Amino acid sequence: MTGELDPALVQAVAAGLTGADLQPLAVTQATLNQAASHRVQGLLARALDLGVVTADAQTAAAVRDIHLAALRTCLIAEETAVLAADGLAGAGIGFRVLKGVAIAHLDHDPSDRVFGDADVLIARRDHGRALNALQRAGFVRDEPPVRGWWERRYGKAIIVRAPNGGELDLHVALTGGYFGHRLTTADLIDRPGDALTLAGRPVMALDTADRLLHACCHAVLGGGSGLRALRDIAQLVLASDADWQLTVARAERVQAGAVVATAVQRTWAILQLPPDHAVAVWATNAHVSPLQQQMLDSYEVAFGSNWMPEGRSLLRALGPVDRALCAMGLAFPSRA
Repeated sequence: MTGELDPALVQAVAAGLTGADLQPLAVTQATLNQAASHRVQGLLARALDLGVVTADAQTAAAVRDIHLAALRTCLIAEETAVLAADGLAGAGIGFRVLKGVAIAHLDHDPSDRVFGDADVLIARRDHGRALNALQRAGFVRDEPPVRGWWERRYGKAIIVRAPNGGELDLHVALTGGYFGHRLTTADLIDRPGDALTLAGRPVMALDTADRLLHACCHAVLGGGSGLRALRDIAQLVLASDADWQLTVARAERVQAGAVVATAVQRTWAILQLPPDHAVAVWATNAHVSPLQQQMLDSYEVAFGSNWMPEGRSLLRALGPVDRALCAMGLAFPSRA
């Protein structure tokens, strides 16, 4: 997360989490600009309603306008998720709805947590079947793969376009690089999830502990995730009572505990949450191995330059044969 954060926006994003009686800060044009880039227009509108931030009539109207525009985008994304769910379920493919669509309905008031697209997770084993099912449902792929076999074994997500024009990110991993490969999607799909209802249809999301794990990945490894991912982490821990110890156990089992610790530290520092909370105490004292720190650093370098440092981190998670295959696929992509 780069650049100076607008204090009024930070206060708006943290509203309702601590119970602290804060002096309201005025919303400015910088607040509005950052709200859109961090995709927290709903949280800003809620904070204005609660008196956590203040605005003159013109600025208040602008807050309502950007929130309404974001909600219209959410409706397209939700329809995209429904179309994808119908296509995948019709083909007998297990999946989990991820990120904004899931968290908005399960952990927030849906009007507070806005999002720009739909994200769905499948197991790598279902890669080809899922793409065929989505194609039959009218989805169109934006770009060809580096190589089909490479994408199935080492990729993160495939972007496809729904018949309504909405974007679907079809994930075969929660994140890219080293940590994405260690977090096996089959484990996430095979675990019982939490149900939500979209357009009268029940669809499955990750369970609360895995939603927290994914929010931590998004906050630390997701590049431009911004304040919305930090609020998701705080919301899951402080409002949804996620079993953060289970999240830590699952992360540490695959040598990704550093991701959770770093995400919690960042969330508590930026949103100025109570440092004596048990998860904050754990994160402050968590041991991060040199390898995990090196892998975390490679993502930060990738955000500022290009994908290659993250890509090289993926090679560190692979055995000798997979390492050679992965490098070969990148070195010799398909003609498409």
